Amino acid sequence: MAVFSLGAALAAAALAAAAARAHVRWEYPVARSDSTGIKGPYPCGDDAFFADGDAVTELAPGSNVLSMYENVWHEGAPMRVALSMGNDDGFDQHVLLSHVPHPDNAPHLKISSNTFKLVVVLPDVKCERCALQLLSVMTDKIDDGTCCSYPTDSAYKCFSVYHTCANIKINGTAAALPAAPVSDAALTTVWTKGEGSTTAWVDVGGALALEGEYDAYHAGMCTCDATECTRTDALPTAKVKPPPLSSADNNGAASAAPPRAATAPSLQLQLVMLPLLLPP
Repeated sequence: MAVFSLGAALAAAALAAAAARAHVRWEYPVARSDSTGIKGPYPCGDDAFFADGDAVTELAPGSNVLSMYENVWHEGAPMRVALSMGNDDGFDQHVLLSHVPHPDNAPHLKISSNTFKLVVVLPDVKCERCALQLLSVMTDKIDDGTCCSYPTDSAYKCFSVYHTCANIKINGTAAALPAAPVSDAALTTVWTKGEGSTTAWVDVGGALALEGEYDAYHAGMCTCDATECTRTDALPTAKVKPPPLSSADNNGAASAAPPRAATAPSLQLQLVMLPLLLPP
């Protein structure tokens, strides 16, 4: 007869709890959900736009220091930041940052818990009900030499993407959003492996800040047709130099609450799982 230990049961319970809370979410502005494991549906999972009781973060136009929290480390997984006004339907039409490199110099591989900060420029718009979306694309899971697309319904759609959205208010002046700073679909929906950096993110007060140069992704790095999307030999030809946190007009992230740690499995969960591990 097989022997099933209490230790094994507790370990399984811990793994189950960790699986429910994995990867990334907004820290500032405050995310709609404290879950870091929202894989869909696009664009924000099941969390509705401005649902009753949800937090709303007021932001100013101009450069803002925003922060995200990652508790599972994925090498080379790029990120995208987008804005929508009045509903959750406009993210693809107003991408603020795309191909943000993953901080591959995060100190604790695979099981890290890190706060990442970066400067995001918000348009001068008066918006009582806007939403800010963050995508984290798990390109470490695709084959070498390939690319994938998201959000699309192509044959080569990225199959592992994490979503987090925040309800925000922007206290600007214009009645409508201006043209998006990043508008080329090839730069906002196609992703490739290895979009990380070990130098772009620097330690600033215990958080990693996007302040160093990194390779600029360009559309020629992937060639896509109706059935496949492959990585070409075209290398990045330009560098992106992000602004330092100290240059931002607004640093609301400085006063943001510390990240909510992943919840340990409760004793009740541990005990409930025991019958599943014991022999009949």
